[in-house]
Amino acid sequence: MKALNGYTLSRRDDIESLGYTIMYLLSNDQIPWRDLQSYRDIKTAKEEFLNESTAIPEIFIGIRKFINRARSLGYEEDLDYNAFRHDLRCMMKPMLEDKAEKAVQLLIERHGLEIARSQY
Repeated sequence: MKALNGYTLSRRDDIESLGYTIMYLLSNDQIPWRDLQSYRDIKTAKEEFLNESTAIPEIFIGIRKFINRARSLGYEEDLDYNAFRHDLRCMMKPMLEDKAEKAVQLLIERHGLEIARSQY
C-alpha cells in the first residue's frame, strides 16, 4: 500500500508484500482487486480488504490479520520475525493439512489403497 502512495518502503512493507504474495499463491481467483487496472481502484480495494468489518473469503482472514499487523509497525520499528513466522505457520497449517488429507484420499481412490489414518 505504501508503494501505491509513493512512500519509501521498509521491512514492514516487505512483510506486507509477503502477505499479498501468499494470497496470490493460495487463491488468485478470489483476490478482490484481481481484475482492477488503475492504482486508485487497486488501492481502494486493498483498503476495503484490510478493514476488519469487510467480508472476505475465509481463506484470507489470517492473511488480513498478518498484513494489518505488519502495517501497524512504525517505519523504523524492529520487526519480531519470530512472531511473524509463528503467525504464518498457524495460518498455513490447516491449509497444508487439508491438502495432505485430499492427497491421501486421492491415492486411496485411485489405487484402492487402504491406509490407516495413523500411518500418514
